[in-house]
Amino acid sequence: MALGVLAIFFYVIIALVVLGSLGIFVIKNPLLQKILILFMVILSITIGIINFTSLPSNFILKKIIAVLISLIPVGGLVLAYYKKINPLILKIIIILGNILGSLFLMI
Repeated sequence: MALGVLAIFFYVIIALVVLGSLGIFVIKNPLLQKILILFMVILSITIGIINFTSLPSNFILKKIIAVLISLIPVGGLVLAYYKKINPLILKIIIILGNILGSLFLMI
């Protein structure tokens, strides 16, 4: 029973990552794009928290890697607002962080 719930939880996370990644490129409304980018950054932080808390206490290096992967989209967001990087690069950074975080969650 518990493993079934966990599998559904993972499927929902993967679905959110895939739909959000497609939505970033498909949606043309700038306001909806900004909302979706913020949602994807929050999703990346959430995936990082789940990664961090799911690992045993003696896997310190994996915990650090999980936190660093979840901070990739946050760094991209900071670069977008302070360095004015290309919006396409911001989208790629956010999608990369989410995909890496979800893959690291599955490992």
